[in-house]
Order: sequence, then structure tokens, then C-alpha cells
Amino acid sequence: MPVTINAHQLGRLIDRTIGHIGDEFTEPLHGIRLEADAAFLYSVASDRYTVAVARYRHDGLDAAEPFARTLPAGCLPSLREWIGAQPGSDPVGITLAEGRVRFTTPRSELGIAVDDMVRVRVTADQQAILIVGEGFLGAQMPARARRDGVGTDTLTTLDQVHDAWQHALSAGEATTMADGIPAEPGRRRYEAVESITETVEDLLKHTLRTTHDLFSTDISSQAFAAYAASGVMAWSAYRYLEALHRADPKLAAAVVAETAGQLDDGAIGEWAWDAAKSAGHDPEKWQAEFDKQLARRKNGSVQPGQDQAIAAV
Repeated sequence: MPVTINAHQLGRLIDRTIGHIGDEFTEPLHGIRLEADAAFLYSVASDRYTVAVARYRHDGLDAAEPFARTLPAGCLPSLREWIGAQPGSDPVGITLAEGRVRFTTPRSELGIAVDDMVRVRVTADQQAILIVGEGFLGAQMPARARRDGVGTDTLTTLDQVHDAWQHALSAGEATTMADGIPAEPGRRRYEAVESITETVEDLLKHTLRTTHDLFSTDISSQAFAAYAASGVMAWSAYRYLEALHRADPKLAAAVVAETAGQLDDGAIGEWAWDAAKSAGHDPEKWQAEFDKQLARRKNGSVQPGQDQAIAAV
């Protein structure tokens, strides 16, 4: 079973580590190390002075088939160009062939010749980084920690690293959830949802409900316009969220959680006004146009809800 990751996330793994690869005079470090275990796909690079590791929780890998291969620096521009040519949401399957790493999407395939050279591991708090390769064993001492400029120490102690990278530091063993973990407390009826799954469910339910009500309502009524606008917005939000989740699931989850906080706060009208201004729009003009619609409706020149229904549909 191949490792599966979408093209957007694979490109991010490459981009976040490519600046740390060693030069051509240090062949074992002249490239990016691609490693996979039961939960994560890692991209590792080192130039002897710095070590960069990026990871992504992949969608599938047989726990008995972890792998580690070094992608030579010379192939990385071609790989990155190939990744960029794929739609970001397309799944990329990564498998090993004889002397190659093969990348496969629904539209194309790319094979790269590789060698099994270097594995990098953190050994202990502020101690040497262990570098292991075939017929080679090395160690690299870390630089002393500095502060981040706001009075907070960066990730330096073993406990901090262990908390942030618990799975990576467990020798590639699959982590298991302990029994008896209490369920999250139920969401109150008036609180906005914070999870992708619940948000998708709510948006689809709302679209179906408003569509049903739309076709059973007089087209000239204000209710028809409200149902039409509400259904259109719910369906649009679902499609946008679906696309974002395919391209970057972590960003999608963060956006949903942040949006839930804004909805619970209740100041979305003010934020929408500021967002419109920042995007170069003219919300004052929008308000003036809406006031004109209300005036025409009051004078009887437009049936109630007709102008909004036409705009919404």
C-alpha cells in the first residue's frame, strides 16, 4: 500500500526543507531524505550545520512497510516542477521500486533513482544528533538555544521536543490511543461547530432544507428570497470548504475553528465590513444600493423579495 499525500502537501514538504540540503561535496547530504512510518511522511535535510525536518500525517501505509530514501539534489527541481503541474488536491501515491521512488497521480507518474544513505535522529536533550548510513555513523552537536526575541525559549529541551514530536521520536512505532479516553462534551445548541465533519454536515443539511422550502414557497414572497440566498450561500460554503480540505486539511480545520469563534462572538458584521474595505470594495456603496432596493419595494415598483430572489439565484 503506497503512502498517500496530496500534491499541495508534498510540495510543502519539499519547500520547507530544500534550503537545508548539503552541497555537492557532501554526497550523503546532497538531497532530501524522504521517510515514512506508520503515521507520518517526513522530509529531512541537513547541511552539517542545520537540520530541517518537515512531516505530514499521511493517508495510508501498511505498518510493516516503512521506508527511507534520499532524493538526490539534482532531481529536486524536476520533482518540484512535476508536483506544481498537478492539481493541489490530487492524491500522490509514493511507492518504492528497484532503486527508485515512484510518484503516481491519477494523471501522471514520475520515477526517481535513489540511494539508501542517511538517517537522522535526535538522541537526547542538547546532545548530539545521530546520523546513520550504510557503513557510516556520525554525530552533530546542536548549537546552544537562543531566545525568540519575545522572552520565550524556542523548542530546545527533550521534554519540549518529545511533546511536539512524540511519534517521530518513538522509533517509527505506531502510536495507539489509550482506552477510556473521555468523550468531548457535547456542543450547546447555540454554539457554532468547530470540526470539519460537523460543519460539512450542517452545510449540506441547510442546503437541502432550504431547497425543499424554496420550492414550496411563493416566488413573490420575501421568504422565497431568503431561502434562495441561504441555500446558495450554504452550498457555496460547502464547496469552498471541500476544496480547501482537499488542498490543506490542517488549514481547513484551523479556518473552521477560527470561524466558529467569530460566529460565537457575534461581531461578523463589523468583520465583514472591515474585510470588504481591505479587499478594495466599497461597502458604503453596497449599503446605498440596498437602501434603494428597500425604497423601490416600499413604493411598490418591485414586488417584495423579487429583486433579492433574482440576485440570489
